[in-house]
Amino acid sequence: MLASRFLLSTYLRELGQVELFIEPSGKPILKGVDQFISISHNRDMVAVAISETAVGIDVLYRDSRMEHLHSKFTTTSELSENDVEREDALHLIWSAKESAFKAYGKGGLDYKRDILVRNMTAPKSDWQSAEVYIFPELVSTRYLLYYQKSGDLFVTLATSKQQAKGIDFQDGSY
Repeated sequence: MLASRFLLSTYLRELGQVELFIEPSGKPILKGVDQFISISHNRDMVAVAISETAVGIDVLYRDSRMEHLHSKFTTTSELSENDVEREDALHLIWSAKESAFKAYGKGGLDYKRDILVRNMTAPKSDWQSAEVYIFPELVSTRYLLYYQKSGDLFVTLATSKQQAKGIDFQDGSY
C-alpha cells in the first residue's frame, strides 16, 4: 500500500484541497472534487484510477488457484461466450468482475449471479474493450470494460461511460 499512498499523494497535491476517505465498506472516496477513485494492488503492482464517472480498476497476476475457484464466480456459458483461452478467461473474468464491482460501489453482489462479462476476445498488450453487466435486481447496469494482458499480469478497468483516455500502467516496486 506504500506505492498507492505515494501515487495518491502526488496526484492529490496537484488537485489542491482534496482528501481521501475510506468508507466502512473499504471503498475510497475523494472529498473536495467531483471525481471517483479506485485503487488496486497485487504483488509489486499498484493501480489508481481517477475519473469523472464511476470507475473500478483491478490488477491481477496469474494465479494457479483460479482454476479451483472459478465455479464461485463464473459459469460455463459465460466462459464460452467470451472468445478467450480458458486460463486467461478465468483471470480476466475475475478481474473484470472486481473492476465492475468497484465501479458499482454498492456491495451486496454475487459475482456469479449478478455480474456478467460479455464480448471479450483474446487479450493483447494493447487495451481492448468489452462489456460488463450488473443486475442485482430487475434493472441492469452496463459498464464498459477495458482490459490488457502483459506477461502474467492482467489489468481491467470498468467505467460507466466511454471516456477512458490515456490509460497507462507501469511496473514498479516500492
